[in-house]
Amino acid sequence: MRIEEEGLDGYDYYEGQPKWPLRRVIKTILYGISAVVYAILLIRIATSCNSAYQNMILLNDKAAELYYYGNGGTVLRVDFATEENEEGSVIPQGAVYLADCENFQLTLKIRKKHLPPSSEGCGYDLELRGLFGEETKVFPVSYEIFEDRFGYRYVRAAFEGVELDSAEELVIRLYQKGDSTQPLFSYQVYTGDTYCKKITPGKSEYQLLDS
Repeated sequence: MRIEEEGLDGYDYYEGQPKWPLRRVIKTILYGISAVVYAILLIRIATSCNSAYQNMILLNDKAAELYYYGNGGTVLRVDFATEENEEGSVIPQGAVYLADCENFQLTLKIRKKHLPPSSEGCGYDLELRGLFGEETKVFPVSYEIFEDRFGYRYVRAAFEGVELDSAEELVIRLYQKGDSTQPLFSYQVYTGDTYCKKITPGKSEYQLLDS
């Protein structure tokens, strides 16, 4: 009698039977392909979310009149370096400046495990500090939105009244909600040498803030 079941030690009782039958090989290959496909899908979902917040231009009613419903004002893409923060708990990204309404905005990608948010609002307090000659100005958040994906909280914040042409430096600061004594994160997002490029966004890159 031929016994074709595999033993506990990984060998067949019937030594003439192949150690890896064709059916088992095919199943292993299919499982491997499925794992790769799922991994690619997860990466693409995470990347698309990240890209959406990087490219987003968030408009309140004032900005929408100039940029969305109007002829389209001047938009500058502010390209600051983030290499040293890529492994950190906070990554600033996607900064733009709406020159016609003096509106500076960017996204903070925050690892919630390292910096847990509170249950109120976006869970953090943000501010933008600007150096204008000998004067330092503090800009509170004018409006913001947030979303959670894959252990991160993406906060898109806009700061109005920022005169970029006059600024020598802009620094984004992140605080624990209700505690502005010590920033959890501080990073320079603009100097006079920062590369800024004029862009013409499509309608899909604008997101209107709910009134």
